[in-house]
Amino acid sequence: MRKIALVFIAFLFLLSLSPFSVKAEIGVEKRITIKEGEKVYNLSFNLSPYIEGRAKEEGGFYPLFKKEVEKGYCDLYQCLNILSPKLFHFCQSFEKRYFQAPQNADFTTQTTYPFFSYRKDVEGRELDKTLLATQIFLILDGKEECAEVKSKTLKAKITLDTLKEKTALLSKFSTSFYASKENRVHNITLASSLINGTLLQPGESFSFNKKVGKREKERGFQNAKVILEGKYVEGVGGGVCQVSTTLYNCALLGGMKIDKVSPHSLLPTYVPPSQDAMVSDYSDLIFTNNTTGEVYIFSQVANKRITFYLFGKKDGIKRKTDSEIIKTIPFENTDEEGNILSSTEGYHLLSKGKEGVISQGYLITEKDGVTTREKIRKDFYKKTNAVYGKVKATQ
Repeated sequence: MRKIALVFIAFLFLLSLSPFSVKAEIGVEKRITIKEGEKVYNLSFNLSPYIEGRAKEEGGFYPLFKKEVEKGYCDLYQCLNILSPKLFHFCQSFEKRYFQAPQNADFTTQTTYPFFSYRKDVEGRELDKTLLATQIFLILDGKEECAEVKSKTLKAKITLDTLKEKTALLSKFSTSFYASKENRVHNITLASSLINGTLLQPGESFSFNKKVGKREKERGFQNAKVILEGKYVEGVGGGVCQVSTTLYNCALLGGMKIDKVSPHSLLPTYVPPSQDAMVSDYSDLIFTNNTTGEVYIFSQVANKRITFYLFGKKDGIKRKTDSEIIKTIPFENTDEEGNILSSTEGYHLLSKGKEGVISQGYLITEKDGVTTREKIRKDFYKKTNAVYGKVKATQ
């Protein structure tokens, strides 16, 4: 089709340059008026008798060239070059004066709320070439008196609305640590800051251990209570599991694909059963951005709460989680050596006991009025026996 168009244009152009046409053009002069605001341009140009004859056959210049446009040979503005190279060159002088490139919307990210700063798109403009050509052809057909130079709006390729659709809030999840001591709060804040501002490309996976790194004193982490083999003990990085747990729930609610998650040996206090994510040197939290767009991860630690946010393009699915305890495991009363007590008479309580549980976690999704409840995990949490010490006899 492109070759046909080039042949057609070349054929008409050669006709306009042939000795017969040049001779005939001496008596075939056309005049048109073009207005640009207050300015008025009176132009004259010679017209090929062949083109004028074709126009008579087709019922006018506009019908002639409109038909060529419909065939895909050229656009209406380019047809002016076939009509008269002199006229076309004059019209081209308006193009630079009327062109103003549009500016795309843009944004920058920051690690503090509201996380995004947007710059609005700006419309541009250009010469309305089709309108100008149409008016010129209609003047030659006796249906218009003059042509007016006008511009048309150029829309930006990336608008503010488009950007906001790609950076919409996908999910938000918070947990509290009101009773935590200073070292634990420090570890939560540090681990959170190492994740804040993370960008995940489509198909990219997030590893908590790779992102946060080893929990070592040399890296700023401090001693706080950790769960180890069913007991609370002092350890470097205590509190980091609350960060991974909060992020896990946010990722789950944001539609991420959870690749790896592990429960604690004991049930934590800051989330229901089967909603925690334990991390250590040997256990990681891994999830993948399985959406078609970029996903931004931000965090906020304030007022004894940690919050994670996921931003990206929404998929129209509403998500929430649920937890179900399917079995409880009663705790027992023991002495300080771990021996089971049949009676606590003569003893005083040193530490409270806590039941163990077997639980299941569910992801509930809703789309187009259809709700689905999917079991996504089943976990076992150990019991914590109550510990009693002997009452010392009084003298």
